[in-house]
Amino acid sequence: MNHPTTVAHSPIKGKVILLFIWLLSGYNTFSQDKDLQKSRAIILEEALQLYKLEKASWHSTDILLHDNASLLNQITGYLSYSKGDTTNTIFWNKAGQILLTIGYDSIANEHNGIVNASARAATSKENDLMALRNVAFEKLRKNEGNFFTFYERTSPNFIPIITPNERIVFILTGSNEKQLCIGNDYKLWFNEKNEIIKKAQLHKSLIPIGADNNSVGTYHSHVLADQPFMTSTDICTFLLYKDILHMSKHTVISDKYTSIFNADNLTFIIVPRSDK
Repeated sequence: MNHPTTVAHSPIKGKVILLFIWLLSGYNTFSQDKDLQKSRAIILEEALQLYKLEKASWHSTDILLHDNASLLNQITGYLSYSKGDTTNTIFWNKAGQILLTIGYDSIANEHNGIVNASARAATSKENDLMALRNVAFEKLRKNEGNFFTFYERTSPNFIPIITPNERIVFILTGSNEKQLCIGNDYKLWFNEKNEIIKKAQLHKSLIPIGADNNSVGTYHSHVLADQPFMTSTDICTFLLYKDILHMSKHTVISDKYTSIFNADNLTFIIVPRSDK
Protein backbone atom coordinates (compact mmCIF):
# COMPACT_ATOMS: atom_id res chain seq x y z
CA MET A 1 0.00 0.00 0.00
CA ASN A 2 1.38 3.31 -1.01
CA HIS A 3 1.08 6.15 1.44
CA PRO A 4 0.79 9.79 0.33
CA THR A 5 4.09 11.58 0.45
CA THR A 6 4.17 14.64 2.64
CA VAL A 7 6.76 17.38 2.52
CA ALA A 8 7.49 19.03 5.80
CA HIS A 9 8.43 22.69 5.83
CA SER A 10 12.18 23.06 6.36
CA PRO A 11 13.35 26.31 8.04
CA ILE A 12 16.87 25.66 6.78
CA LYS A 13 15.69 25.15 3.19
CA GLY A 14 13.62 28.35 3.41
CA LYS A 15 16.63 30.32 4.58
CA VAL A 16 18.72 28.94 1.72
CA ILE A 17 16.07 30.06 -0.78
CA LEU A 18 15.89 33.53 0.79
CA LEU A 19 19.69 33.77 0.77
CA PHE A 20 19.75 32.79 -2.90
CA ILE A 21 17.13 35.43 -3.74
CA TRP A 22 19.09 38.05 -1.78
CA LEU A 23 22.35 37.13 -3.51
CA LEU A 24 20.65 37.20 -6.91
CA SER A 25 19.17 40.61 -6.17
CA GLY A 26 22.57 41.87 -5.05
CA TYR A 27 24.19 40.47 -8.17
CA ASN A 28 21.63 42.19 -10.41
CA THR A 29 22.19 45.49 -8.61
CA PHE A 30 25.96 45.09 -8.91
CA SER A 31 25.64 44.14 -12.57
CA GLN A 32 23.47 47.19 -13.30
CA ASP A 33 25.90 49.46 -11.45
CA LYS A 34 28.81 47.93 -13.35
CA ASP A 35 27.00 48.51 -16.65
CA LEU A 36 26.30 52.14 -15.71
CA GLN A 37 29.95 52.70 -14.81
CA LYS A 38 31.03 51.19 -18.13
CA SER A 39 28.60 53.41 -20.05
CA ARG A 40 29.73 56.45 -18.07
CA ALA A 41 33.41 55.78 -18.83
CA ILE A 42 32.79 55.23 -22.55
CA ILE A 43 30.70 58.40 -22.88
CA LEU A 44 33.20 60.58 -21.00
CA GLU A 45 36.20 59.26 -22.93
CA GLU A 46 34.47 59.86 -26.25
CA ALA A 47 33.30 63.32 -25.13
CA LEU A 48 36.81 64.45 -24.20
CA GLN A 49 38.12 63.20 -27.54
CA LEU A 50 35.41 65.11 -29.41
CA TYR A 51 36.14 68.21 -27.36
CA LYS A 52 39.86 68.01 -28.07
CA LEU A 53 39.25 67.68 -31.81
CA GLU A 54 36.58 70.36 -32.05
CA LYS A 55 38.62 72.78 -29.91
CA ALA A 56 41.52 72.33 -32.33
CA SER A 57 39.21 73.06 -35.27
CA TRP A 58 37.93 76.20 -33.56
CA HIS A 59 41.35 77.70 -32.97
CA SER A 60 42.72 76.54 -36.31
CA THR A 61 39.98 78.30 -38.26
CA ASP A 62 40.80 81.45 -36.28
CA ILE A 63 44.47 81.07 -37.23
CA LEU A 64 43.48 80.55 -40.85
CA LEU A 65 41.33 83.69 -40.92
CA HIS A 66 43.83 85.88 -39.08
CA ASP A 67 47.17 84.72 -40.49
CA ASN A 68 46.52 82.72 -43.65
CA ALA A 69 43.49 84.39 -45.22
CA SER A 70 45.12 84.23 -48.66
CA LEU A 71 44.34 80.49 -48.69
CA LEU A 72 40.61 80.93 -48.12
CA ASN A 73 39.55 80.88 -51.76
CA GLN A 74 41.39 77.57 -52.29
CA ILE A 75 40.21 75.61 -49.24
CA THR A 76 37.26 73.23 -49.64
CA GLY A 77 37.32 71.44 -46.28
CA TYR A 78 38.98 70.93 -42.93
CA LEU A 79 39.06 68.46 -40.05
CA SER A 80 41.03 67.62 -36.91
CA TYR A 81 42.42 64.26 -35.86
CA SER A 82 44.63 62.76 -33.17
CA LYS A 83 48.08 61.33 -33.82
CA GLY A 84 49.57 60.04 -30.59
CA ASP A 85 49.63 62.94 -28.14
CA THR A 86 49.28 65.47 -30.95
CA THR A 87 46.11 66.91 -32.44
CA ASN A 88 46.37 68.11 -36.03
CA THR A 89 43.99 70.28 -38.02
CA ILE A 90 44.28 70.13 -41.79
CA PHE A 91 42.80 72.30 -44.54
CA TRP A 92 42.71 70.98 -48.11
CA ASN A 93 41.84 72.11 -51.61
CA LYS A 94 39.60 70.63 -54.29
CA ALA A 95 42.34 68.25 -55.43
CA GLY A 96 42.76 66.88 -51.89
CA GLN A 97 46.12 68.56 -51.36
CA ILE A 98 46.83 69.71 -47.80
CA LEU A 99 47.43 73.47 -47.85
CA LEU A 100 47.68 74.17 -44.14
CA THR A 101 48.50 71.99 -41.12
CA ILE A 102 48.28 73.17 -37.52
CA GLY A 103 49.47 70.89 -34.72
CA TYR A 104 48.78 71.02 -30.98
CA ASP A 105 50.48 69.00 -28.26
CA SER A 106 47.69 69.61 -25.73
CA ILE A 107 44.17 71.04 -25.66
CA ALA A 108 44.29 73.64 -28.41
CA ASN A 109 44.43 77.34 -27.68
CA GLU A 110 45.35 80.41 -29.65
CA HIS A 111 48.98 80.31 -28.49
CA ASN A 112 50.19 76.71 -28.82
CA GLY A 113 49.47 75.86 -32.44
CA ILE A 114 52.43 74.98 -34.69
CA VAL A 115 51.57 76.21 -38.19
CA ASN A 116 52.86 74.66 -41.41
CA ALA A 117 51.63 76.43 -44.53
CA SER A 118 53.64 74.30 -46.97
CA ALA A 119 51.41 72.44 -49.41
CA ARG A 120 51.78 68.64 -49.27
CA ALA A 121 50.12 65.36 -50.17
CA ALA A 122 47.71 63.84 -47.65
CA THR A 123 48.72 60.76 -45.69
CA SER A 124 46.73 57.53 -46.01
CA LYS A 125 44.90 58.23 -42.74
CA GLU A 126 44.18 61.81 -43.76
CA ASN A 127 42.76 60.61 -47.09
CA ASP A 128 40.40 58.25 -45.26
CA LEU A 129 39.31 60.95 -42.82
CA MET A 130 38.74 63.40 -45.68
CA ALA A 131 36.68 60.76 -47.50
CA LEU A 132 34.51 60.19 -44.41
CA ARG A 133 33.99 63.90 -43.99
CA ASN A 134 33.12 64.40 -47.66
CA VAL A 135 30.63 61.51 -47.70
CA ALA A 136 28.97 62.84 -44.54
CA PHE A 137 28.83 66.34 -46.04
CA GLU A 138 27.14 65.03 -49.20
CA LYS A 139 24.71 62.99 -47.11
CA LEU A 140 23.76 66.10 -45.17
CA ARG A 141 23.53 68.24 -48.32
CA LYS A 142 21.21 65.84 -50.15
CA ASN A 143 19.22 65.10 -46.97
CA GLU A 144 17.29 62.20 -48.47
CA GLY A 145 14.19 61.42 -46.45
CA ASN A 146 14.63 64.69 -44.51
CA PHE A 147 16.71 62.86 -41.91
CA PHE A 148 18.63 66.01 -40.98
CA THR A 149 17.09 69.20 -39.62
CA PHE A 150 18.44 72.67 -40.33
CA TYR A 151 18.09 75.76 -38.16
CA GLU A 152 18.70 79.42 -38.93
CA ARG A 153 21.95 81.01 -37.72
CA THR A 154 23.62 77.62 -37.21
CA SER A 155 26.09 75.53 -39.19
CA PRO A 156 27.09 71.85 -39.11
CA ASN A 157 30.47 70.75 -37.79
CA PHE A 158 31.87 67.40 -38.91
CA ILE A 159 34.13 65.27 -36.69
CA PRO A 160 35.40 62.11 -38.43
CA ILE A 161 37.12 59.50 -36.28
CA ILE A 162 38.87 56.27 -37.24
CA THR A 163 39.73 53.67 -34.58
CA PRO A 164 40.78 50.03 -34.93
CA ASN A 165 37.14 49.09 -34.32
CA GLU A 166 35.07 51.62 -36.23
CA ARG A 167 34.83 54.53 -38.63
CA ILE A 168 32.39 57.23 -37.58
CA VAL A 169 31.45 60.83 -38.20
CA PHE A 170 29.74 63.03 -35.64
CA ILE A 171 27.80 66.03 -36.93
CA LEU A 172 27.30 68.78 -34.36
CA THR A 173 25.25 71.94 -34.77
CA GLY A 174 27.26 75.05 -34.04
CA SER A 175 25.75 78.45 -33.42
CA ASN A 176 26.76 81.46 -35.50
CA GLU A 177 25.97 83.56 -32.46
CA LYS A 178 27.21 83.61 -28.89
CA GLN A 179 25.03 80.82 -27.54
CA LEU A 180 25.20 77.17 -26.61
CA CYS A 181 23.29 74.83 -28.92
CA ILE A 182 22.44 71.45 -27.41
CA GLY A 183 21.04 68.83 -29.75
CA ASN A 184 20.43 68.47 -33.49
CA ASP A 185 23.45 66.17 -33.64
CA TYR A 186 24.01 62.94 -35.49
CA LYS A 187 26.32 59.94 -35.65
CA LEU A 188 27.15 58.09 -38.87
CA TRP A 189 28.89 54.71 -39.06
CA PHE A 190 30.97 53.62 -42.08
CA ASN A 191 32.46 50.42 -43.42
CA GLU A 192 36.09 50.03 -44.57
CA LYS A 193 35.09 51.33 -48.01
CA ASN A 194 33.96 54.56 -46.35
CA GLU A 195 30.31 53.84 -47.14
CA ILE A 196 27.60 54.73 -44.62
CA ILE A 197 26.15 51.60 -43.02
CA LYS A 198 24.19 53.16 -40.14
CA LYS A 199 23.03 56.54 -38.93
CA ALA A 200 21.49 57.84 -35.71
CA GLN A 201 19.82 61.01 -34.50
CA LEU A 202 21.19 61.74 -31.02
CA HIS A 203 18.57 64.33 -30.02
CA LYS A 204 15.04 65.09 -31.11
CA SER A 205 15.52 68.83 -31.51
CA LEU A 206 17.81 71.81 -30.89
CA ILE A 207 17.94 73.69 -27.59
CA PRO A 208 19.64 77.13 -27.77
CA ILE A 209 20.92 78.63 -24.52
CA GLY A 210 21.97 82.29 -24.70
CA ALA A 211 24.79 84.12 -22.96
CA ASP A 212 22.29 86.00 -20.81
CA ASN A 213 21.53 82.82 -18.88
CA ASN A 214 22.21 83.55 -15.20
CA SER A 215 22.34 80.04 -13.76
CA VAL A 216 25.50 78.08 -12.94
CA GLY A 217 24.29 75.15 -15.00
CA THR A 218 21.90 73.93 -17.63
CA TYR A 219 19.72 70.91 -18.16
CA HIS A 220 17.59 69.26 -20.80
CA SER A 221 15.54 66.10 -21.24
CA HIS A 222 16.15 63.11 -23.50
CA VAL A 223 13.02 61.69 -25.09
CA LEU A 224 14.63 59.25 -27.52
CA ALA A 225 14.43 55.73 -26.10
CA ASP A 226 17.88 54.77 -27.37
CA GLN A 227 19.56 57.76 -25.70
CA PRO A 228 18.87 57.29 -21.96
CA PHE A 229 22.10 59.00 -20.85
CA MET A 230 23.83 62.31 -21.47
CA THR A 231 25.63 61.92 -24.79
CA SER A 232 29.28 62.53 -25.57
CA THR A 233 28.14 65.37 -27.83
CA ASP A 234 26.31 67.00 -24.91
CA ILE A 235 29.50 67.04 -22.86
CA CYS A 236 31.68 68.14 -25.77
CA THR A 237 29.40 71.05 -26.66
CA PHE A 238 29.04 72.14 -23.04
CA LEU A 239 32.83 72.17 -22.60
CA LEU A 240 33.25 74.29 -25.71
CA TYR A 241 30.86 76.97 -24.43
CA LYS A 242 31.25 76.80 -20.66
CA ASP A 243 33.72 79.70 -20.45
CA ILE A 244 31.65 81.83 -22.80
CA LEU A 245 28.48 81.28 -20.77
CA HIS A 246 30.20 81.02 -17.36
CA MET A 247 28.52 77.74 -16.44
CA SER A 248 29.99 74.59 -14.94
CA LYS A 249 27.24 71.97 -14.64
CA HIS A 250 24.96 70.25 -17.10
CA THR A 251 22.20 67.76 -16.29
CA VAL A 252 20.23 65.43 -18.56
CA ILE A 253 17.03 63.75 -17.41
CA SER A 254 15.56 60.78 -19.25
CA ASP A 255 12.75 58.41 -18.40
CA LYS A 256 14.93 56.21 -16.18
CA TYR A 257 18.18 58.06 -15.48
CA THR A 258 19.69 61.36 -14.44
CA SER A 259 23.12 62.24 -15.85
CA ILE A 260 25.20 65.03 -14.31
CA PHE A 261 28.43 66.51 -15.73
CA ASN A 262 30.68 68.95 -13.87
CA ALA A 263 33.01 70.79 -16.25
CA ASP A 264 35.22 72.18 -13.49
CA ASN A 265 36.62 68.79 -12.50
CA LEU A 266 35.44 66.69 -15.48
CA THR A 267 33.32 64.41 -13.31
CA PHE A 268 30.36 62.59 -14.83
CA ILE A 269 27.78 60.45 -13.03
CA ILE A 270 24.73 58.48 -14.10
CA VAL A 271 22.14 57.51 -11.50
CA PRO A 272 18.79 55.69 -11.85
CA ARG A 273 15.81 57.90 -11.13
CA SER A 274 14.30 57.04 -7.74
CA ASP A 275 10.77 57.62 -9.03
CA LYS A 276 11.12 54.86 -11.64
